[in-house]
Amino acid sequence: MKRLYNIRHMKRLYNIRHMKRLYNIMYCMSMTRNAGSSTRDNSATHFQCYRDRVCYTQHTKLLTCGNSPTDKEFRTDACIKDDAGDIWLKLLSGTESCPLPPSGFQCPRSNPGEGTSGVQ
Repeated sequence: MKRLYNIRHMKRLYNIRHMKRLYNIMYCMSMTRNAGSSTRDNSATHFQCYRDRVCYTQHTKLLTCGNSPTDKEFRTDACIKDDAGDIWLKLLSGTESCPLPPSGFQCPRSNPGEGTSGVQ
């Protein structure tokens, strides 16, 4: 089942208050953000919430999780520069109720456009 969410729901994702609800969720969330004098569309899927990080797959330029998948993560213990430009990501809070990651676990990471495709 594919679900699309507007910026109001994506704000929840970035505020991380409701991240515990997103542990291992496969549906598509989308947002449009300002980028200078225009806007930029993005969508994401394959969310996995752990106490110190969130893994996800980002799809740029579309709101439907249908192209250019890039596997990414953001963490509570580090700022990570996003490959989309001068954007830095860091979790501030909200993952406290998510499980600890398995020993040695690393989020899937990929080069832009080479990530996990589809919405399962």
